[in-house]
Amino acid sequence: MDEKIQLIYADLGDVWLHTETLISQLQQRGYSWEESYQAVSDAVKSGELVGSSGNDGFYRLNS
Repeated sequence: MDEKIQLIYADLGDVWLHTETLISQLQQRGYSWEESYQAVSDAVKSGELVGSSGNDGFYRLNS
């Protein structure tokens, strides 16, 4: 599991977050846009994050 992603959800709780929010949260923690985008993309591909049933860009941790 990606520690960067875990820290966001540790801070915000088990909520649905849009990909833009996830990227923004990582950027606020000092990561570049590219690093942030890659971390979110990798978390989605690995199944660490699961998408909402509406396929609207919202994700939460796969628990």
